[in-house]
Amino acid sequence: ALPEGFEQTVQAIPTPEFTLKLPNIQITTPGNGSRITSPVTVTGLGKASFEQTLVVQVLDQNGSPLSTQPVTVVGNMGDYGGFTYDAAFTVSEEQAGRVVVYDASPKDGGLVALSSVEVTLLPSGSPEIKIPTVGAMPLRIGEPANGSEFSSGSFVVRGSAPPVFESTIAVALCGEGGSGAPDLVCGTVDNIIWQGSVITSAPDMGQYGAFDVEVFYPATGTPVHARIAVYYASARDGGIIELASQNIVLK
Repeated sequence: ALPEGFEQTVQAIPTPEFTLKLPNIQITTPGNGSRITSPVTVTGLGKASFEQTLVVQVLDQNGSPLSTQPVTVVGNMGDYGGFTYDAAFTVSEEQAGRVVVYDASPKDGGLVALSSVEVTLLPSGSPEIKIPTVGAMPLRIGEPANGSEFSSGSFVVRGSAPPVFESTIAVALCGEGGSGAPDLVCGTVDNIIWQGSVITSAPDMGQYGAFDVEVFYPATGTPVHARIAVYYASARDGGIIELASQNIVLK
């Protein structure tokens, strides 16, 4: 049964279909379209890569952080659990914004998972918190499975995505860590093994679409414990709206 006040939507996912699983991060409040004042209570369910810790951010209309704070997932280590945090922020005028919750890799600092909601930031007044829609499918990777091993120099990433700007999904293959200039997804620029993009194939405008892309990697003398990430960005400020990833081994 759904919590009281929640809505459920059901929509067909285009083939190929994959085993359904929970996203690593789900924001339950505030919902998309909320008008929020400071502090805003951010709640949800999540799974963290390190010490049960996720990060909550409030971003302004330009995608710049107004608030960045760690939050603890309540539950057994490595399991899903609930989180809640009152995020404070300051704006001088009403503007578009985004509430973001993400999980960063303890190995390279890049993004493991990210979820967000689009909101309006208010300097004062009464907030209007929208009810989240439960049942809408997140961005997801169907293949490869977590822990998959590859030895042919390439592999295929398949998945499905909600309606996104220009139907474009970005893809990045991250290595075991680097020491160069910062990169949001892979931690550092020199940790990017491969990157590209793919256009989703949706039955109709505004519907979920499948994607399928071949990723290439160079042969090395030893196995590389890598991460394949898929994500899409905002047309407003270029910031990442949602990201999913899987850990894989390149032989």
